[in-house]
Amino acid sequence: IELRLKLAEAHRELERRTQQMEEVHRVGIALSAEKDLATLQHLILRTSREATSADAGTLYLIEEDENKEKSLVFQYSQNDSVDAPYQRQVMPMSTASVSGYVAVTWQIQRIDDVYDLPADAPYSFNKWFDETFGYRTTSVLAVPMENHEGNVVGVIQLLNRKRDFATTLTPENAAREVQPFTAEDEQVLSSFASQAAVALENQMLLENIQRLFAGFVRASVTAIEARDPTTFGHSDRVARLTVGLAEAINEVQRDRWRDVHFSVEQLKELEYAGLLHDFGKVGVREHVLVKAKKLYDWKLQEVQSRFRIARQQIENRSLNDRLDFVLENGRDRYRAQEPILLEECDAALSDLDSALQVVIAANEPSVLEEERLQWLIQVAERTVVMPDGMIMPLIDDDDMVNVSIRKGTLNEEERKEIESHVTHSFNFLSQIPWTKDLQGIPNIAYAHHEKLNGRGYPRHLQAAEIPIQAKMMTVSDIFDALTASDRPYKAAVPLARALDILGYEVKDGGLDREILDLFIEKEVYRRVLSTDALEFGRAASAN
Repeated sequence: IELRLKLAEAHRELERRTQQMEEVHRVGIALSAEKDLATLQHLILRTSREATSADAGTLYLIEEDENKEKSLVFQYSQNDSVDAPYQRQVMPMSTASVSGYVAVTWQIQRIDDVYDLPADAPYSFNKWFDETFGYRTTSVLAVPMENHEGNVVGVIQLLNRKRDFATTLTPENAAREVQPFTAEDEQVLSSFASQAAVALENQMLLENIQRLFAGFVRASVTAIEARDPTTFGHSDRVARLTVGLAEAINEVQRDRWRDVHFSVEQLKELEYAGLLHDFGKVGVREHVLVKAKKLYDWKLQEVQSRFRIARQQIENRSLNDRLDFVLENGRDRYRAQEPILLEECDAALSDLDSALQVVIAANEPSVLEEERLQWLIQVAERTVVMPDGMIMPLIDDDDMVNVSIRKGTLNEEERKEIESHVTHSFNFLSQIPWTKDLQGIPNIAYAHHEKLNGRGYPRHLQAAEIPIQAKMMTVSDIFDALTASDRPYKAAVPLARALDILGYEVKDGGLDREILDLFIEKEVYRRVLSTDALEFGRAASAN
């Protein structure tokens, strides 16, 4: 009977160990698929504890600074019996502690009772946690995490092996329930620690690559904005607004949006697309990119120079006329006529100054009214004799084309060059070997200036051809262009007015009504507007 009982117990133990190894193997496979570092760390420690019936555990990682100096980091901790907060701590690589000893020597430590260490033990046990939270640490198992290259990247340290994993330890039952860790526990944990080390290192490497790429994206945005400082912050705001819209869709889950959901990876894709949507502006000539008025400064200076010459000619002509009058009619008659002659000169100069003011006013990036256009045409018909004898119009044909732009500051050629930034962005972004999660970035950026009615650019897509992400980005892009306070050539539009303009775009068939409704309902604009801008918008709306 006794033999049968022993055989049955051995069979149960074998079965338990088999199940234990199978579970560790299953979790080891799962580790390689986990993409979130915090979740991965939790899974590693939880699995280690379950496999060995440990009440508590800590995950330590080895880090290197820029000087190649290594340190041991208290990274993550779990305890089923004590609800105690933990904080990430950086410690020197030293053999003074159990975990430090394992990290330095790569030797497993299995201790039955840390309060009863041998006199020659190279390390001591820090009782601070036990004394602070009323815990009693007894058995310890600390195993190095060795990667595929044979380097130790961390330590798994487990505390208090329990008879039953589900038991909560108390001061009353701890002595009865806690057992020493076994050689089998050591074997299982060592095997699992190696799998965990590889998975953890791979995930940390992936996160480092992601941080590197995020840095590249931010550097790219800085390069764009360095060429056009007037739009500083635009790309970041568009990214925040577009991601905000996606999160709003995830939240409402009704009507059209019931079956639409953006994953964490898709939200990251949207963020990068928003940040890089204007990258193609690096392919636009800088003077076109930053053109704030209809005439470039040097062109306006040429126009003003011709007006100055015309002014001098009027003054010279008036002086010659008065001199001729004196010579022909005598000084006495001149004195009587002088006010009339000076008045004629002043009138001509005033008329010339008015003509110049028409040009200067038309040069501003405002809508050119028909009346002012007719004045410009009249001014363009006037000529001036240049110092070299050449007769030139006060406004030459090229200047007239620019200063008579009906809306904005760009002539047709310049407008097409600016619009080409979308194609430049697509061509550039298409060269990047995106991961599967980010492959949509080029096409999202490519369509952010398209309109549902086909009047957008550069491909004049129809509504069904435009990705929903691009439809969202279009709303964000226009909103920020309207409300941005950093444009020197225009004032920021108040919130209420900006939303009205977006509404007109919806009525005109350009924007998606349901996306705009959600943008307003969920107040997505709060992600980029300051409190002052919101208050200004409310005041403007009230007035």
